[in-house]
Amino acid sequence: MLKNLLEKELQDCPLFEEVRGKGLMLGIALKSENSIGPKIGLMCLQRGVYIGYYGHNNNVLRIHPHLNIDESTTRSGAALVIDAIKTFASDPHVGHDQSFASFFTE
Repeated sequence: MLKNLLEKELQDCPLFEEVRGKGLMLGIALKSENSIGPKIGLMCLQRGVYIGYYGHNNNVLRIHPHLNIDESTTRSGAALVIDAIKTFASDPHVGHDQSFASFFTE
């Protein structure tokens, strides 16, 4: 359900490449030569959703909710992640004034 939802909602996003994985451990691969995972990760955190990132240039967003998450919460969290990705795609400078170094070291 989560993988299909992400694929459907992100299919027209210019940054979207594919959703990888099975079940609840998924990765959203993004098209970019720059490291954008940390920026989108911070945007998700500001929306209340923690995601990780990995891969070449940190451009795969890792989603791994707890195993007993209900469908409503899954959909709500996915909507927040989708919004962050689409917001960044429409304006890559959004949140540009954020200090990522202080976020990870404090």
